[in-house]
Amino acid sequence: MLTWRKGRRIVMAYQRDVEGPLTDFIRRARNGHLNEVPGTAVYLHPNTVSTPLALSENARFNRVIHEKVFFVRTVPANVPHVAPQDTVTVDRTGADSDHITQLTLHFGFLEDPDVPAGLRIARDHGVDIAPGSPAAAGRPGASERETDGPVTPRTATRTTW
Repeated sequence: MLTWRKGRRIVMAYQRDVEGPLTDFIRRARNGHLNEVPGTAVYLHPNTVSTPLALSENARFNRVIHEKVFFVRTVPANVPHVAPQDTVTVDRTGADSDHITQLTLHFGFLEDPDVPAGLRIARDHGVDIAPGSPAAAGRPGASERETDGPVTPRTATRTTW
């Protein structure tokens, strides 16, 4: 078990180094080093301080960032079920012009972490995610009907439902 923990720490440290701090990424994007393209990008990412590796690699190779970017993480709660109004926490990252939003989805320990359902709840509370993007990410054949249409960042710095 000790070997497993030590190895995990080493891998996690390496991953943090490769991903880089989120603040550095936002500064590069804001300084015009990246071209903005239409659309929405949704990244599952477990923390709020580093840049998702898929985003940083896409930016490095293609030199683009989507007009709306969402980082989504799931957090287990110490209760069996979380009420829908308490499921989503929205954190704006950087300035409003950065269009980067972090969504934290809270699920009870008896619930399956259903990310598309959590994004629909977020959409119902004013978060604007393009139709089809949340459920369709990585799922061929997913339709707009599955996602129930659009899911826009709130103007508040932090909103909890």
